[in-house]
Amino acid sequence: MGMDVEYLKKCMGKCLVEGLTEVADRQPVDPISFLAYWIYNYKEKINEEEKTKIERAQLESENENALVELERREKLKAEERLVAQKFEEQQKK
Repeated sequence: MGMDVEYLKKCMGKCLVEGLTEVADRQPVDPISFLAYWIYNYKEKINEEEKTKIERAQLESENENALVELERREKLKAEERLVAQKFEEQQKK
C-alpha cells in the first residue's frame, strides 16, 4: 500500500491536490465528471506550457546565434575597412 501512495504522490500529487481543491471550491453537481474534465485540461495546459518553454528556448538560441553572426559581420566589415585604408595608403606612396 505504501508504494501505491508514493506513486500517486510522485506522479499525480500536484494535479490531484489542485483538482480536488477546485472541486471543493466550486462544489459541482457532478464532481467526478468535473474532476475528470479538470484533469484532462490540466494535462493539456501542462503540455502547452512545456511546448511554450521549448519554443522560448529555441527562440533564445536563435537570437544568440543571430547576435553572434551580427558581431562576426561587424568584425569583418571593420577588417575590410582597415584593409581598404591600408591599401589606399600604399597606393598614395
